[in-house]
Amino acid sequence: MTRAAIAFVLSTGLFALSANNHNFEAEAFMPLPLITDWNAFDSDLQAVKNYGVRTIASDVWWGLVETADQQFDWSYYNTLSDHIINAGLNWIPIMSTHRCGGSVGDNCNFPTPSWANINGNPDNLFQDIFGATNADSFSPWAGDFPYTQYDQYFQAFAGNFASKTNSIPRIDLSAGSAGELKYPSYSNPAAGYPTRGRFQAYSNAAVSDFRTWALAKYNNDSAQVAAAWSGYTNGKPVQSASDILPPCQVTTQALSSGVCAGRNTADDFYSSGYKSQYGQDFAQWYQGTLVKHTGRIAAAAHSRFDSVFGIPLNIKIAGVHWRYFDPVEPHSAERSAGYWDYSSLLQGLKGLGVGVTFTAIEMADNNVA
Repeated sequence: MTRAAIAFVLSTGLFALSANNHNFEAEAFMPLPLITDWNAFDSDLQAVKNYGVRTIASDVWWGLVETADQQFDWSYYNTLSDHIINAGLNWIPIMSTHRCGGSVGDNCNFPTPSWANINGNPDNLFQDIFGATNADSFSPWAGDFPYTQYDQYFQAFAGNFASKTNSIPRIDLSAGSAGELKYPSYSNPAAGYPTRGRFQAYSNAAVSDFRTWALAKYNNDSAQVAAAWSGYTNGKPVQSASDILPPCQVTTQALSSGVCAGRNTADDFYSSGYKSQYGQDFAQWYQGTLVKHTGRIAAAAHSRFDSVFGIPLNIKIAGVHWRYFDPVEPHSAERSAGYWDYSSLLQGLKGLGVGVTFTAIEMADNNVA
C-alpha cells in the first residue's frame, strides 16, 4: 500500500474518531501502482488496520488479467487478496474495465486489453464537437462487443474468487472514465478542470442514437421534432432528420468538419439553450444513455455475481463540483459529464439494483481551481 497511502488515509482526519469510538470502521483505497514489496505491504495493512480500517478496495484491471480473449491470469490478484484477507481485512474488488492513465492523479499505465482493440472502431470512442476522441473506456455506442466481454470477465472473476466470498462484502463496477459513471468530458487537457468540459456526443454512432431517440419520442416525424424544438433551433431549424443533432451552439470557433460544421453561430447552449425543449430532450437522452449503459453492465454483473457472492454492487459517480454556482452557466461542468438531474439518475440506478459511491463530496462548489 506504501507509506504515502497511509499518510493519505490519516490526512482525512477521520481516524481521530477511532480513539473515542471503538465501533469506528473505514474503507481504504489501494494506490494505483502494483504492489512489489509484499512484506512492506503487510506492514502497511497492519498500520491502517490499527487506525480503524476494516476493508481495502482495489482496482482489478481488466487489461491486466485478460491477456488474450478468454485467457485470464489472476495470479496478482490472488496474491493481493490473500495478503488483505490474511491481515484480517475485507476486500472490495473494483471491476475496472477502463484504462488507468490519463485521468487526474493517475500514475499508472494499464490500458484496456490490446486484443479488444478499442481504437479499431470509431463507434468505440467518445468524441467531442471538435473531433477529439477519448479511449478511456468503451463508449455506450460500441455495440454488444464490450458488454459481452464484461460478462465473460465477471464470470471468470466469480469462478476464481468464489472461495473468498466471506471476505468480499461488496463489488464495485466501473462504468466509464476513471471508473466513474460519466462521460469523459474533462479528460482532454484543453477542457479540463475547472472549465465546463465538452459534451461527448458527436461520433457518428452517438449522433445516430440521439436522432433515433428524438424521432421515436415524436412519432418518427421530423416535422413534430421541428415544432417541439422551434424555440431553440441549435443553429438551424429542423427541416429533416439529418438536422437532429447534439448541441452545436457550444462554441463560436469555426468548425471545418464534423456534424456541426457551418452551423454553430453562437455559444449559448450552456447559458440558455439547455432550458428549451430541445435542451430538455438532449439532457434526457444524454443522461439516460448513461443509465442504459449502466443497466447492461449491471445485468451482466448480477447474473454472474448474485448467485456466487450475494452481496451489494456499487457504481461510482464523479464529484464534478466546479461551476455549480456559475452565474452564467450554472452546473455546466456537471451537464457535460452527463449529470443533469441527480434525482432521476439515482432513481434509474436504484432500479438497476446498484448502490452509489459519490466522490469528492467534501469539495467546495467553486467556479475556479
